[in-house]
Amino acid sequence: MRLVIIVMVGVLVCLGMMSFLQYVSEQPWGQ
Repeated sequence: MRLVIIVMVGVLVCLGMMSFLQYVSEQPWGQ
């Protein structure tokens, strides 16, 4: 089912963005 693949990709992208934002916020030059 294509819908399941789209949902899985969306969740992975969301988790990746959250991890990236958390990593950036922990840096000394982070906002």
